[in-house]
Amino acid sequence: MKVFIWKCLHGGLPVRGEIYRRTRQGNPVCAGCGEKEETIEHLLFQCSKAKEIWKLSLVQWDGIQHLSDCFIKWWYAIIEAQEDRGGEYQVNLTINILWQVWKARNEWEFNHKDKEPHKIIQKAMAEWMEFEEANKGKVTRKNTQETEIQQRPEQEHILTECQSSLMIKVHTHQDIRQKIVGIGITATDAMAQLQAGWALRERMSADPLQDKAVAVRLALLNAINQGWRDIKVELDNRELVECIKETRNSNQLMATLIDDIQSISNLFHKCSFSFVNSGYVGSIKLSLHALNIF
Repeated sequence: MKVFIWKCLHGGLPVRGEIYRRTRQGNPVCAGCGEKEETIEHLLFQCSKAKEIWKLSLVQWDGIQHLSDCFIKWWYAIIEAQEDRGGEYQVNLTINILWQVWKARNEWEFNHKDKEPHKIIQKAMAEWMEFEEANKGKVTRKNTQETEIQQRPEQEHILTECQSSLMIKVHTHQDIRQKIVGIGITATDAMAQLQAGWALRERMSADPLQDKAVAVRLALLNAINQGWRDIKVELDNRELVECIKETRNSNQLMATLIDDIQSISNLFHKCSFSFVNSGYVGSIKLSLHALNIF
């Protein structure tokens, strides 16, 4: 869900208005109410469907309703209110509600299923309570671990950090006939043991380098979602590595993708990119497998 909030703050949600602005394709009008352009703010706050959901919510952020036309201002107002009131649980519940609003929108957009507002709130409450229950005592355990690490010799601490770093390899395979791209992503530890793997598919663009950049962005988002802090991303395309490191791009779409990649990489404790033209057997297999996913 942290990734979801990050996307809201940086305009990364594929809402209709944003898709139309970037591609000039599709209909920018909200499918929920059919009245106004679907922006992040409209989807989460201003749409009639969203308003019905918030009316049933146990969380009411009084005094910031006028900020609902700008998600960034609204979000930071909530953070400030949390610091004043000490209501961390309210923020966590709010995040769950926003997440459920987004999922309900997708149900309507892609499956034409309309969820009732009270069921959406019930789902948000249930997930919030599960999160709170799962994180009881987590702070205490974390402090204990931090104390133990501080007591270790410096060399052992450095060795532990090296072992905790994950190696991520990304490979793409184009299917020109179907106009799709298969994406294979693998993550291995310092002992070369596979920790995770993803097979994804996306629409093929006119630029293979752009498709590879999309794959890297997806790999970083998946790594963030796993809670990983230290990663090394190895790519089999030297040009893309140079684009990421030097902020060099050939068109506006690539510039946006490179900016997204750099922004997401800053969320990690450590994140590096390098060109390596070997060891992609696992990600290659996954990219080919992705082409057969429907």
